[in-house]
Amino acid sequence: QDGAHRLLRQPDGKFVAVGSVDSAYVQGHQALGLTRISNNGLIDTTFGDGVAPAGRSIVQPAAGEDITGNGVTLLPDGEIVVASTYSNPATFGALFGFQSSGNGFWDVEGASGSAYNDVLALADGRLLVGGAVQGASSTGDFALVLYDSAGGLIDHLTVPFDRGGSNNDVVQRITFVAAANAASGRLGYVYAIGSVALANYASGHANIECGIV
Repeated sequence: QDGAHRLLRQPDGKFVAVGSVDSAYVQGHQALGLTRISNNGLIDTTFGDGVAPAGRSIVQPAAGEDITGNGVTLLPDGEIVVASTYSNPATFGALFGFQSSGNGFWDVEGASGSAYNDVLALADGRLLVGGAVQGASSTGDFALVLYDSAGGLIDHLTVPFDRGGSNNDVVQRITFVAAANAASGRLGYVYAIGSVALANYASGHANIECGIV
């Protein structure tokens, strides 16, 4: 079940791939995995947690649990931050912050029922996460969550579509467009795109629509 979900290009030309790898505990479960690749296409063996094979960092969940790496960004100090979703079997979003060497990390959990699919580092070092949270009138709403560079929660925004579907409305990808306005204090705009579940749509599927925040 090993698979890369997102790719980050560092300023030095190296690439960090984040995704999921087989859990060390139970077949069929997933752990969070990162690897760094030099610009010559070879694995960067200077990167890693010192436990996994050289060039790799792996965060193992407990037996029977899963962590998927869904998004990745780079802080100004070189720290690598990964947006992930944790299942145990309850689901919640989580952020993992790795040292630039891949060794050592901090982590912070989102609300129960949440999912984190993408993360951006803003120019001031704050982290913007896109995903989903449980909604009052639906199984899930579009969510944007703002953290400081150490994973401290600052604020969050939810956008309910409430079109009657039985699946989560969830942000898949986010981007930031700078458009500063000194009078209002605005730094720019966030654009979020994801899936919105419609009423009477086939079970287990979601109709794709674009949400802009």
